[in-house]
Amino acid sequence: MPNTRCPLLPPQVAPDRAVSGTSSPPPTNSLRPLLTVGDVAGILNLHPRSIRRLIADGRLPVVRVGRAVRVRPEAVEDLIAGGG
Repeated sequence: MPNTRCPLLPPQVAPDRAVSGTSSPPPTNSLRPLLTVGDVAGILNLHPRSIRRLIADGRLPVVRVGRAVRVRPEAVEDLIAGGG
C-alpha cells in the first residue's frame, strides 16, 4: 500500500504483494537521511526562518551534528500529523 501521508516516506510494498523470487525481506530498520532546515522548508512550503522558529519553540525536535542542525523525517511527519 503506497504511503500517501507524507512525501518523505518511500512507497512501501505490502509483504503479501512482494515481488516473487526475492530472497530477503525488506529491511525493517533502514536508516533514512536526516534533513536540513532548507529541506524541511521545501517539504512544508515554508520559509527557513519559520522552520527555525519551530525548532526554537521546541515544536520540531532536531539532531545536532557538530554545529549543524538536522531534522529526522519522522519529526516532520509528526509535525504534519499533529497539525503544526
